[in-house]
Amino acid sequence: MIFNNLTRFSTFTRACSTAPAIAKFAVCMSLIASAQFAQAAQCSFTIPDNWNNGFKTEIVIANDSDQSINDWSLELTWNPGISLQNGWNGNFDCNDTGCTITTQGHTVHANQSFGLGFVASKNGLSEDVAITLNGDVCSNSGPTTPPDAVTETGLWALDSTESSLSYVSVKKDHIAELNQFVSQDNATPALSGSIDADGRVLLAVDLNSVSTGVDIRNSRVMDLLFETELLPTAYFNTQIDPALLSTLEVGNPTVQTVTGEMSLHGVNQEMSLDVLVVKLATGHVNVSTLTPMIIDSKAFDMDYGI
Repeated sequence: MIFNNLTRFSTFTRACSTAPAIAKFAVCMSLIASAQFAQAAQCSFTIPDNWNNGFKTEIVIANDSDQSINDWSLELTWNPGISLQNGWNGNFDCNDTGCTITTQGHTVHANQSFGLGFVASKNGLSEDVAITLNGDVCSNSGPTTPPDAVTETGLWALDSTESSLSYVSVKKDHIAELNQFVSQDNATPALSGSIDADGRVLLAVDLNSVSTGVDIRNSRVMDLLFETELLPTAYFNTQIDPALLSTLEVGNPTVQTVTGEMSLHGVNQEMSLDVLVVKLATGHVNVSTLTPMIIDSKAFDMDYGI
């Protein structure tokens, strides 16, 4: 698995009612809710209009990262005596030396920009307007990389673009065929998951995303084996030490034994597996299974569909 606080799976199944399914997974997780990672954008401003008694300022937050920014604040200073007339796309808390600007709930999406601004009165100011701008999301107002001692806490989310799940089906006892779970669009990922601040892990697989390479076989697997009209999602949940991910050293792998609950086809079964955990960078972890996960079709009431 790769955890950026995100996850990847691979699974092997045997198309025989008496044989178990053998599942392996690898996932990518990324940390998405830690204040130390908030500095991910370039913040800039211009003054397109400047007249005797006032001026207009436009601010742009350019998110150059691969993760959306859902919460942000900016600190702006100006010449003493200036006062705010009106602002847009933000909450403005101002005094005669500047403003604290916070989000109104707007998300700055990955690789996109967000604009806001204000009009202010000079109140007799004779010198040129002097403005400074910084904030917790502005990479150009502080360090551009997290410190080595950063505490990686908060929500880790599965990176569906870096994670994958596949399984090998075997027919006639010796013909193996690779099958995958493939996202149909960005709005409906095949894989999703998270690790919260308390170490609760939840991984989900959209069973309707199965891809066997043959359309009619896809339909039969969904309708007869998984019965996705009633049971469209498989889950695996477990509990880990919440300090594990933050104490890992970059490039130093560790092996963990994980015991959790698999929910598939309306049946819950406890399962244990060994996983290899490697921190690729601060806030980015890869997790993969070392041993197969055995899934008995009988135990999950799926014999009828085989």
